[in-house]
Amino acid sequence: MTYRRKNLCSFFITLLLVVSLSCAADAGEKTTRVLLLHTLSPEEIWTQQATKGIRSAFADRQSSAEIYIQYMDVAGALRSDRPEQTMKLKNLIRAKLPPGSLDLVITTGNEAASFLLVNEEGLFEDVPIVFCELTNPSILSVFPRERGTGVFSTSPVSLLLREIIRLHPGIPISLVADLTPAGLRDLAHFHNHLNSLAKRPEVVTLAGLSPEKVPLYRESLSRETVVIFGTCARTLSGAPILLGEMIGAFSSLSPSNPIYTVQEEGVSLGALGSVAGNAFLKGRRAGEIALRILGGESPASIEPELMDSNAMVFDFRKMSDFGITRSRLPRNSIVINDPADLLRKYGPFAALNLFVFSILGGLAAFLRKKIARRKKTEKDLLERSKYWETLFQHSPEGIIVYSSSGKIIEANTRFRSLFSLSGEQLSTESLSSVLPWENGTLSRKDFFPEGKTAAKEAVIPDRNLIPLTASFLPFSLSSGKEKNFCALVHDISKRKAMESELSDRAFFQEQLASVSTSFLLSQDYTGSIRHALETIRLLADAETASLFRIPVQNGTLLPEHEAIGPGGGPSLAEMITSTPGQHDRFWKQLIFNEGSHRHFSFIPGDITDPDFQKVRDAFVKEGIRSLSVFPLFLKDSFHGFLSLGNPSEKWLRNSEDTLFDMVRDILSAALEQRTDEECLERNNRAMNERFTGAIRAMCQVSELRDVSTAGHQKSVSSIAESLSKILVMPEDIRQGVLFAGLVHDVGKLYIPAGILSKPTRLSAPEYELVKKHPEYGRDILSPLAFPWPLAEIVFQHHERIDGSGYPLGLRREGIRIEARILSVADAYDAMTSDRPYRKKKTSAEALAELQLLSGTAYDPQIVKALEEYCSNKRAA
Repeated sequence: MTYRRKNLCSFFITLLLVVSLSCAADAGEKTTRVLLLHTLSPEEIWTQQATKGIRSAFADRQSSAEIYIQYMDVAGALRSDRPEQTMKLKNLIRAKLPPGSLDLVITTGNEAASFLLVNEEGLFEDVPIVFCELTNPSILSVFPRERGTGVFSTSPVSLLLREIIRLHPGIPISLVADLTPAGLRDLAHFHNHLNSLAKRPEVVTLAGLSPEKVPLYRESLSRETVVIFGTCARTLSGAPILLGEMIGAFSSLSPSNPIYTVQEEGVSLGALGSVAGNAFLKGRRAGEIALRILGGESPASIEPELMDSNAMVFDFRKMSDFGITRSRLPRNSIVINDPADLLRKYGPFAALNLFVFSILGGLAAFLRKKIARRKKTEKDLLERSKYWETLFQHSPEGIIVYSSSGKIIEANTRFRSLFSLSGEQLSTESLSSVLPWENGTLSRKDFFPEGKTAAKEAVIPDRNLIPLTASFLPFSLSSGKEKNFCALVHDISKRKAMESELSDRAFFQEQLASVSTSFLLSQDYTGSIRHALETIRLLADAETASLFRIPVQNGTLLPEHEAIGPGGGPSLAEMITSTPGQHDRFWKQLIFNEGSHRHFSFIPGDITDPDFQKVRDAFVKEGIRSLSVFPLFLKDSFHGFLSLGNPSEKWLRNSEDTLFDMVRDILSAALEQRTDEECLERNNRAMNERFTGAIRAMCQVSELRDVSTAGHQKSVSSIAESLSKILVMPEDIRQGVLFAGLVHDVGKLYIPAGILSKPTRLSAPEYELVKKHPEYGRDILSPLAFPWPLAEIVFQHHERIDGSGYPLGLRREGIRIEARILSVADAYDAMTSDRPYRKKKTSAEALAELQLLSGTAYDPQIVKALEEYCSNKRAA
């Protein structure tokens, strides 16, 4: 009986212990509940990042706390003037967490912390509070230390306004936000911080915006206004607003307005700048403080922590638009879309790749040195490995492996493609039959080198003797006792073709440049035209190159010059001169019907116009298969055309070069200059004829007065012109001497005829009167506008280089060269002519007297020229 009682007692004690332990376990597993009260709505990125930070702190500590989240903005409790919204928020919190079931509250933002302090009664009187992002110093100063602690920082709005005023001094600021509680909160924050400034900038507040009203509001802003977007989530009607749409609308209407946003994501949506709040770090730090309090620490023992990690975010592309450089940004600013960041980000990776490629290049060189010893092992690996087989078959270079006897062991896909070989041909034929090297630039020893060789360019024909330009690299392989060889063939046909084309292009441009240079540096018009046509003909590989011009006087097409190949070729110039009418009309109609200054080509055999059948037959008869025509225009004025007979097809592509357009312009200018020179030459010839007629008339009149000296002026003119030619004088001096000689005694018209024909020597007064005739001659000639200084030459023709002449007694260089030539010719002709008062002297006597006076009265060089004149005259 006693035993049973003891067992029963033990049973009840055990049962009691089990129940107690179960209750204790239940008590130990009590769930911790945390309320996360956000000021802003869940759409805000800052709110989302702060929530992630808080949760990450709890997750790292493996806390089993349940976190309940409530948003004041969603409940409408941000409007302090509406008590019913505050009551609504309280009811929401009570519905989620009945009184007494909450262990801790975490708040984000000033409004959430303020709400808890004011409305804690009936909700969580004794619940500790951890605040995050508390930026209002007033709330921080009255926050009871025994109730809570947390993370505080300076206001991002304060940072944003401070930097805007610094970066855009004196520019008005426009604050933009919607009329939601969050939007009104942003406007209030802005104005609070503006009021704290010593010098408040000009501010324009825009509220209740929508993308449709942006043009209306934009008219009220100046072009330099800084626009700051606060919360823009909903219109007055409740329709959602996308911040990116608002920024885009403002930017498109006025790109000169700098745009900033409070929201961190504003820069990625097109704004110039915004504030990065580091919400994740602040949220994580708040979560760590909350875990310390839940772990048993008193809130009063944990000092509030300052995390002033707000930073400005700028778009590098927008910064340059508004003249903002990196040096002007705050110290810890973040710049996105900066090429320098990309370099810093990807530079190490690029350097690593370069290092890897360098290592691989060195490894490849090392493997080439060791390939003789390791070839058999590599070959075995290639045969066993599908991977290496794939690399071999898909190599961009053609690879062939063959034995010393010429048997083909293996060739990859690229090699078979290059030489159009099938697998059957490789297995049955030898290397010499597949690659007949004797028909190319390689020999047998090139395929079977005794030692190390270098890659070389070669022409390798295939079995159909079709040549292939390639880079060829053979080397030997060690495979057991037998020596094998491997050759790498890289098709460089396209590269060689490109090099050839570039070389031809360079030669083409060089030749055209020589044409331009010849016109610029040479005064030989005909030589330059001949060089240009021959150069263009050679470049075009044409049989003939013809240049035609339209002179101003009659507008008829004339051949200017033509270059024909050494083997002979069709002559367009002969065709046009033989039938000028038809060809003139044909070419003009052809050129102007094209309606373009560019060139064109045509086949003469395709001419169907019945009016030009003879022209077509002439083309066909001359053997002209095709013509390339280049009209020559200068400032929309047509001067002629360049035609090439039977040019190559390649020429048509090269003629599109802009340098050839320059040559065409130079040819046009040359033709225009040629036409102008012809007009000027005709005008000069006409003027000279008129002047010559007038001068010869004066010569005849003056000689009628003095019959004894008839023909003297003409003779002096002829002698003076001959002397100027011997002295190699310029053309204008020769012309001046010629015409001055014809009228050098015209002043004698003022001398009485009796004195001029007096048979005896003149008295002193008569001689003084005769000495006046140079002055009278100048007076007669001065009013006439001759191209030559005839008046001055006539006035000085009795001056002597020693100063003994008249009328001024001029000396040496003071006397014009024309007058010095004329004085020698005048004295010589006078001495060799009969006069009423004396007999003429012989030519030798006159020359001897002039030689005696050489260097005193007459210029020695001119007297020497007279000696040569007399010698030539005697020889004739």
